[in-house]
Amino acid sequence: MQWIIRNIAINTTILQCLAITMAGGVDLSVSYASFRSGETHYVEVYTRFIGTSLIHTASPMNLKALGASVEILYILESDGKIALAEKYVVNSPLTERARDFWDMKRFSLRPGHYDLRIQCIDLNNLNDTLDLVTKLVLRTGETIPHSDILLMSAVDQPDSNLPFSKRNFRYEPLAFNTLTASQDTFYSYFEIYDSDQLIGDDFFIRYKIIHENRDSMDDNRDVTGYRKLRPAVVVPVLLSVNLIDNSTGDYLCKIEVCRKNKEVIHTIEKAFSIYHPLADIKARVLEDREFETAFVQHMDIDQLNYALKAIFPKIKNNLTETLNIIIENEDLMSKRYFLYQYWTGFSLTQPFEVYQKYMEVARAVDQTYQNNVGFGFETDRGYIFLKYGRPDDVVFVEDEPSAPPYEIWIYNYMEATRQTDVKFLFYNPSLASNDFILLHSTCRGEVNNPRWELVLYEDALSEMGNNQIDNVNMQDNWNRNARRYFTDY
Repeated sequence: MQWIIRNIAINTTILQCLAITMAGGVDLSVSYASFRSGETHYVEVYTRFIGTSLIHTASPMNLKALGASVEILYILESDGKIALAEKYVVNSPLTERARDFWDMKRFSLRPGHYDLRIQCIDLNNLNDTLDLVTKLVLRTGETIPHSDILLMSAVDQPDSNLPFSKRNFRYEPLAFNTLTASQDTFYSYFEIYDSDQLIGDDFFIRYKIIHENRDSMDDNRDVTGYRKLRPAVVVPVLLSVNLIDNSTGDYLCKIEVCRKNKEVIHTIEKAFSIYHPLADIKARVLEDREFETAFVQHMDIDQLNYALKAIFPKIKNNLTETLNIIIENEDLMSKRYFLYQYWTGFSLTQPFEVYQKYMEVARAVDQTYQNNVGFGFETDRGYIFLKYGRPDDVVFVEDEPSAPPYEIWIYNYMEATRQTDVKFLFYNPSLASNDFILLHSTCRGEVNNPRWELVLYEDALSEMGNNQIDNVNMQDNWNRNARRYFTDY
């Protein structure tokens, strides 16, 4: 058996100033919409759990499949009295990496005003609890009865894999009521009730998407449209509006119910937000004179994509989706401006010099960890190196029985997370060159698999012990050292 403790000789001075701060805790989006079925009023509460904010553990049936469990408690109060309470557990899908997942709860309620309290507990981390309270209103007495406006991020056919269904389509609610960088279409759904009795003739709706942050005299970015409708007990309305050119800001969806003579009978409104960094970039480029002579103007598409991929480990979580879109897009201007803006954030006067120093490190990481799949800084080891810097020590083991080659990286202190004694374990189950995968770490926000030892030694699972469901460790063995290195070194 051979193991080596070594340092990686790459200059990482520039990495010190680029560390990001990460925060823990359950993170979720909660929204609701009220509807009517006959004389029964009900409300649907949609909850999106942000996967990276939860602790995931391995499945007893599949050591490489991770899952999260959340206990959720709903309490509805009206006039200081509890009208309804329900508690249950939501389990995430089993995946190799944490991902977001949805839950929807439907409550039958009388019209009125309610306080909705939601408590969520990460069952893999009982100290991690989230409490929130919001107002919930089921209205009656409008000129034209209607449901709430349900905002959606995607709509598809009934046989699609979107999480929820409504009449003849499936959908995913719009998380945080915000269109993100990859979402160009605004979907909304609502129902109009009793128009056969209250209107009795064909009518139409006029909808307008209003930018609430714009100059009051500039309304040329507002989007307006019309839809002709026939009266019925229930009139379902599904709208889709392309907002690809709308910049970041707060918006209002305003819907006017009108008779054929254009008389406005009733108005329905719903606030939402847009985060469209590409549209913002196009607007800012026109105002930035320094950009016209910046160093990025001399870079071709291959150089730009290489440089953008190299900074991916340093980008804050709220910009990763934007950066992915920019890399996949063929628009050179948005690539150049994103890269230019990123580096001027570190030095307004010498962005090229800071960029050059960082790229020296990125190229060295690329050479050290490159494989047949992509650039070296796109591998797990390269990504972690650029994100957190050079480890203080590395334990490398390549000939231990029952285990593929593995490495343990040790950080005495990690500035990004304010942690001490942080460790990462990478392993190479394929045995291909430089194909090391991050299996487990003690770093906040990174892969954490309590059963990592069972995955590493899966060729010797017969030695796992009697309790194969609850075990997280292998039986000790004279030539089985990963646990000792990980815990003792």
